[in-house]
Amino acid sequence: MSSLAALRPALCFVLLGANALCAQSESKPETTPPATKPDVKADAKGDAKQDAPARDDLRELARTLALAHHGQEGNLGWKSFRAGLRLEPRRDDKRTFDLDVDFKLPRAYRCTVIEKGVRAERGMDPATGPWSVSGDQVVMLEGPEHNDDADRMLGEVRMCQLLLRFLDPGKLLTSLQAPTPVQRADLKIFRESWPGCTTVEGVLDRFPTYSLGPESRARVALWVHPGTNLLLAVQIVPVDEQGKPGNVAELVTLADYQKSGDIQLPTKLNIYRLTGPGRELLLTVGVKDLQLGKEFPADRFARPK
Repeated sequence: MSSLAALRPALCFVLLGANALCAQSESKPETTPPATKPDVKADAKGDAKQDAPARDDLRELARTLALAHHGQEGNLGWKSFRAGLRLEPRRDDKRTFDLDVDFKLPRAYRCTVIEKGVRAERGMDPATGPWSVSGDQVVMLEGPEHNDDADRMLGEVRMCQLLLRFLDPGKLLTSLQAPTPVQRADLKIFRESWPGCTTVEGVLDRFPTYSLGPESRARVALWVHPGTNLLLAVQIVPVDEQGKPGNVAELVTLADYQKSGDIQLPTKLNIYRLTGPGRELLLTVGVKDLQLGKEFPADRFARPK
């Protein structure tokens, strides 16, 4: 029997619509979840490291995820893609946007979108910054008059960064610092629940969020479906250098997986902001098609002349 299969059942993790994971047992709830208290040991330099069985569990989970998501072990290291995406902003905004997107890490971005019957382009030139084109006019998205457009476009860039991370979850797992022991847990996200998920969390020095600003240090928790071994949900809590969490977090759910070549592609992502007692659906992303590892000419992301 594998070490993962022998894991003892864990407590039931419940996302309460706030920014924390709360563990509930049949006796009494804990206010501090076990997932925030990793079983780690400090070496002479003060670095945290897990014991050998815990590291083996994490490596095995990373291997299982890699096989489930793209049919082979190891990290594929994708750095770019071309995609057709449908964006549905907040529920009170009935508009949808169909985008043709080119993206390359870390922040090179270009998309074409039809808005109100007008074809427009916008992008991030790594050398000069964000820009947009409407008709024949090229506009640099600088200054207070362009704040809304720049913020929206930078959110799209961070959404692309997240998508690439989630498509290679094995690599994401092996990058975690001071990861908690791998556990079994029942996952409840608002009104939906999945019993017997596999869960782990840890810290990453740089991780994107859609709405909370540039990449920053964050505590990241992942849940894996017990039947398919596909990534179900990721919660991202920005933290300071001392590990203290902020008051706002994001939750991303991944659903409606479809096979695309050797890749299991999540065709629906919901991005929520979690603040205090409430939650807000920020964006639903529909992935219509995706070409990973796309090669682009050197000037593809340059601001149009």
